[in-house]
Amino acid sequence: MKKFSAIILFLLIYFANIMNAEEKIDVTKKPEPLAEKEFSFPKYIETKLSTGMKVFIVEDHEQPTFGFRILIPGGSAYDGEKPGLAELVAEMLTKGAGKMSAFDIASKLDGVGAELNISANPDHFIISGYCLVKHIPVLLDVLSQVITNPTFPKDEFDKLKTRVISGIKSEKSRPMTVASNLSKKVIYGEKHPYGMKKTEESIQAITLDDVKNFYSKFLKPDHATLVITGDVKEKEILPYFEKAFAKWQRGKLALLSLPPIKPEPLGVYFIERPASVQSSIVLAVPTVEITNPDYEALDLAASIMGSGFAGRLFRTLRETYSYTYTPFGYQTSSKFANRFACGAEVRNQVTDSAIDVIKEQLYLLATEPPSEEELNRIKKVKVGSYLMSFENSDFIASLIQNAHFYGKPISYLKDYPKIINSITPYDIQKVAKKYMHPDKAYIVVVGNPDVKNKLEKFGKIFLYDLDLKPISGEKGKVEPIELKPEEIIKNYIQARGGMSLANDVKTIVIESNATLSFQGQTLNGKIIDKIKSPLMRHQFVDFGMFQSEVWLNKDKSWAKVQGNLEEVKDREHSKNVLDVAIMKDFNFLLENFKAKVLGKQGDNILVKLKAESGFEATVYFDAKTYLINQIESTEDTPQGPIPVTTEYSKWEKVGNFLFPSKVKNTNPMFTVELEQNIKLNEEIGEEEFTPSK
Repeated sequence: MKKFSAIILFLLIYFANIMNAEEKIDVTKKPEPLAEKEFSFPKYIETKLSTGMKVFIVEDHEQPTFGFRILIPGGSAYDGEKPGLAELVAEMLTKGAGKMSAFDIASKLDGVGAELNISANPDHFIISGYCLVKHIPVLLDVLSQVITNPTFPKDEFDKLKTRVISGIKSEKSRPMTVASNLSKKVIYGEKHPYGMKKTEESIQAITLDDVKNFYSKFLKPDHATLVITGDVKEKEILPYFEKAFAKWQRGKLALLSLPPIKPEPLGVYFIERPASVQSSIVLAVPTVEITNPDYEALDLAASIMGSGFAGRLFRTLRETYSYTYTPFGYQTSSKFANRFACGAEVRNQVTDSAIDVIKEQLYLLATEPPSEEELNRIKKVKVGSYLMSFENSDFIASLIQNAHFYGKPISYLKDYPKIINSITPYDIQKVAKKYMHPDKAYIVVVGNPDVKNKLEKFGKIFLYDLDLKPISGEKGKVEPIELKPEEIIKNYIQARGGMSLANDVKTIVIESNATLSFQGQTLNGKIIDKIKSPLMRHQFVDFGMFQSEVWLNKDKSWAKVQGNLEEVKDREHSKNVLDVAIMKDFNFLLENFKAKVLGKQGDNILVKLKAESGFEATVYFDAKTYLINQIESTEDTPQGPIPVTTEYSKWEKVGNFLFPSKVKNTNPMFTVELEQNIKLNEEIGEEEFTPSK
């Protein structure tokens, strides 16, 4: 009977609701979004402790919990010559304090369900803790001991170093992690603090005194900030922290700053990982510091490229081509410098194709503004996520604390949704063109050696090992040799045919069939190069749609590109001199350049040449034949200096003298391959080596 009555009651309510409905609900239509509510920034308290530490308090009385977060400037970016030092300092703080051992600290916290975490980021240390309100005295007592009276026990230090080194070894088995770390190094520079990474050697070199000195120098309350959240009142909670930090010694901390970034040369950075069935790809570019006005637009541009299912890389690499499952794209958020990085893990067979797709998407973003629909979709996700996070008091507190550290006003936090929504599609295109153009992208690949040859079309390949150390080029390992620059160049001249035969060559005319490859396109053309002693040259390049000329007449050079003639000086003039010297006027190699033997690397002897103008080149002489295999240099372009590699092969006799019949010039923007036909001692008037007026 009761069961029957319940059914009757349910039916009565159901039909009553239907009858009272003003209109029938169409379940096939997506409901309209609710009207946007005006954002009101939450209340917070700002004050100071007697130590000078600034404090932000966000009260949240919904649950009887308590949390804090201390930010102290000076993290791993200040490791100096021993990367990993700040990380060891952070770890060692909880390995012993006062009369407590590491076990005692852990037991005391676990006994009341409390947490205490300490970490070192590039820009700062973070010390955070959580517990129930009733256990605040226990947590802050441990905090006080840890931060003011760490003991740094030697046995714990030795164990920690062993564990960290084990972690470094384990990291080498994760190719995308390796690729990401190498991208930092090439973007920021190998000596820049953001680009340096802890190694087994750097951890081994760190002493306990290093840890103690770093702690004494950086962990001071003066420049630190504290955020407090939870079921607390200002007057009740501050005395706990005053007591906890009473013995924390203040000290002057120098203004923290970092040097400008110094990126490595543009190109492809490759780490061989034999037996890999897939390649880990990262394309990266340097962007701006977090306070730069372009930062927010860049952040949106990064999201357009790689924001999950909505990102362009997801729609192309995954949905269109099925190259990968989880492509990514993001911009970092460090104080002094940042980078945009994107990429994916793909099958070996499609490594170069995946890079082509990524570069194409970067090019489209830099040349065409995104649609309003696409941009609004990204904005809604970013702003919506930001606003929803305000339900969490910890988010609010850390947001305020981070803004203070980065030098951003609170008004920025309040206006952030408006700032994001004010960015237009043309703003996105503008910053993408300025910072994210594919011609500026560094390519990092960790993968099977078999894919390396496929990557040559993207620029010079720099080989690195899993420890992120260069193994090719002038920065790579070389064996010392007992040869002077003059001896090597003399051997080179002899290998070509000898100085007497060289003196018999008065002029050289090189007619080349040329192939120009760029952005997936190929153009065929002709190049005519005329060389005459001493130091005279005229080169005419004709690819139909593109023409250029270069003249060298001893101490002067000119260039004409698409009809525009101008004199070139300094570095570019020195390059023209080098081009002639290696083909004909050998004595000028030593007369116009300072030469230094770097050593033997594989099958090559490396010699560094440097002109007074600042132009530098590294020449690779074959260790057996002494013929030149390649020359590496940099050229100035509107996009900045780019690396250029010129390879020489198939040396053949013309008369009695050797010349390369194949030349390949590679840079990040294009590749030119030449099939050379060489004629000697043709009459060439000197007027050809000066542009006509």
